Amino acid sequence: MTEGNKVQSTTPHICQSSIFRSLVHPQEISNFIEEIVGRALTNPEALYLLVHRYTHFNGYAGPLVGILAANIGLSRELFHDPHEEIRSLADRASLVARYVHNATIDEHGMGISNKKLPHRVLAQGTLKFIAEFAKLNGSRQNKLSQAPSWLSEICQRFISGYQGKAGDIEELLLAMGFHAASEMLADIEYAAIDRALRINGKDSSFARYLQTRTRVVVGDYQINPYIWITAHACHDRHGVEHDHYEDALRAIEMAEHYSSVDPKEFLNWIKKGFQKFITLQHLLFSFIREEITENYSYSFPLEEIVTLPSIQVRGDAQ
Repeated sequence: MTEGNKVQSTTPHICQSSIFRSLVHPQEISNFIEEIVGRALTNPEALYLLVHRYTHFNGYAGPLVGILAANIGLSRELFHDPHEEIRSLADRASLVARYVHNATIDEHGMGISNKKLPHRVLAQGTLKFIAEFAKLNGSRQNKLSQAPSWLSEICQRFISGYQGKAGDIEELLLAMGFHAASEMLADIEYAAIDRALRINGKDSSFARYLQTRTRVVVGDYQINPYIWITAHACHDRHGVEHDHYEDALRAIEMAEHYSSVDPKEFLNWIKKGFQKFITLQHLLFSFIREEITENYSYSFPLEEIVTLPSIQVRGDAQ
């Protein structure tokens, strides 16, 4: 088998995109996010708050994908080629991990060009640009960027759900489903954010300000202030998130082929992790929506999210 060839499973593939698409409503998610961004465009501080919350959450993704890939790679006893009789030649965890690790390479970047900088740095460029647009001084930025308790709790759930556990097939498959959902939803989210900012909001003061600036400085780098969004996805084309989602599907396909888990149980664990992330991400955007609506002062326990507008998740998330 040459490098890059796709392994063909001896059982029906479970990781077709249509299975995951059946668990969510992409258009409803897109509409929900566009509505939130549209609200934020009416108040520069609200826009800053929205982008801060989203970048704060997403800043954990790169390291977490790396941890998940490492935990898969450390689990050589769980993934074996059923056609290889020699045990020392049979473990395939590194092949499963490879397609998860691809995402963390993009997340951390290399070199000095914009596309090769860590996505966290690109996000900081966008946040700095919006602070300049909103005319926020350092003191005001520090005040607005204090993470509220609900955001810290959501981030902790994000960290907990993403890593998996070396040697524990259930925890790894839950995390792989979680990862696949993260990548699929990110493709939808960034496209919706771009559409809300540059298409729906084309006549906004932010859109006009965006045309006046081509660079912001973060550390030692000059950064296109909008590339953090467009690198991930645009309103009219896919970005890196779509590639990461395709790789996540391939990793799941390989895990199914190389593990000895019952196919039905395998699918249940993958779907459970997938649905867990969908629910968490909706919590994030629901809290952001409420926070910018309440002019930054409303604080409530995470459990009270049940009172907020809800996007229905198809299937049983329990």
